[in-house]
Amino acid sequence: MNIDGQITSADVTAIYNCLLDDDNSYIATCDINGDGNITAADVTAIYNMLLGE
Repeated sequence: MNIDGQITSADVTAIYNCLLDDDNSYIATCDINGDGNITAADVTAIYNMLLGE
C-alpha cells in the first residue's frame, strides 16, 4: 500500500508493484491479508476494502 491512510485505487497499483518486485522489503506494507506473502490474495483484499466488503 502507499501508506497515505486512505484505501484507494492507488493502493491496488502499489500492490501490483509489490507483486512485480522481487524485493521482500515491501511485505510489511503490501501483505494485506497477513499471510506473510504478497500475492493476488492481497489485491483481492484491497478490492474488498474499496468495495466495503
